[in-house]
Amino acid sequence: MTPSKSRVLRALKKTMIPIARMLMRSNVDCKQFIEVAKLAFVEVATDEYGIRDRKTNVSRVAILTGLTRKDVSRVRANMADREELRDVLPSASERLLSGWHEDEDFLDGEAKPRTLYYDGPGATFLELLNRYTGDVPVGAMQKELTKAGLIEEQKGGLLKVNRSEPIKQIAAGRIEEAFRTLAVVARSMEENAKDSGDWPVEWSVAKAMTREDRDRLRFLARREMSKTSKKLKGVFDAYEEVYEMDSETEQSSGVMQLYFETETKP
Repeated sequence: MTPSKSRVLRALKKTMIPIARMLMRSNVDCKQFIEVAKLAFVEVATDEYGIRDRKTNVSRVAILTGLTRKDVSRVRANMADREELRDVLPSASERLLSGWHEDEDFLDGEAKPRTLYYDGPGATFLELLNRYTGDVPVGAMQKELTKAGLIEEQKGGLLKVNRSEPIKQIAAGRIEEAFRTLAVVARSMEENAKDSGDWPVEWSVAKAMTREDRDRLRFLARREMSKTSKKLKGVFDAYEEVYEMDSETEQSSGVMQLYFETETKP
């Protein structure tokens, strides 16, 4: 591997740390992330690397992305059918919870999830796990589901399921908004990574401070960002009004202000 590529991959790994945290909070596992990454790579290679404004052929997409031609064809077929996420399989916990809510063997007389013993004859938590998650250790799965508040242990060792989805809707909304913000930041960084990139980027960084100073700076940053935002909003609103009736305008522009903190490791 060349030194240049090593630099890029190290920076990518650092960028992926907070992304991995958000994904794991959303119960998105590595396999699901990889499948979505394939969609992005194939879309870019197909739409932006063709010759004479034509779509890139399967073989060239495979070379550009490192995927097999079979994988490229599968992903492109899903994209064409508007079923991009069809092959993003549920995570282990999603499969288990789905089985608990839908499999008749684990439902009571009112078609609701039964409380289950950990092990033993008949329908048990161990049987549920073996049926829907494969080789995941039962103790580890129980611990993670309990920690997430998805199940709880009752008297007598019975396990009760609390909800059918690993992530609450309010949390999903916040993380979705976080990724929308990240997409805007990434688009700006993509443009400025080009030799001709000149989109405005301003940095103001204090590399060392106490906790008290950090809290004070966070307050000051919020106040000053609010002032700037109000000024810029007037400018952008004026342009919005000018082009409101023009159905041919497809370009949108904006300014985003972000406060950030990073951990400084010794």
